[in-house]
Amino acid sequence: MTDTFTADAGTDVCTWTSTTDVPSNVLTGTRVRLTTTTTLPAGLALATDYYVIKLTDTTFSLATSYANAVAGTAINITDAGTGTHTV
Repeated sequence: MTDTFTADAGTDVCTWTSTTDVPSNVLTGTRVRLTTTTTLPAGLALATDYYVIKLTDTTFSLATSYANAVAGTAINITDAGTGTHTV
């Protein structure tokens, strides 16, 4: 799976830019890694495992562990970053 997303620093919610390549099995607890063409949103890092908190078919938050994802404890995103971000 690879697809692009945007991040909202006010809500810590990420939105898929397109869901074309997002499989339906991206559920809460799915482990992912992020890439970007410039700078990831503040609070997120490259070469780091994150866990999806699925909110809707088009929105999600990220957690630092599987346990945090299941508990709904999202990472605090403090800015939207720049460039194109990919999960």
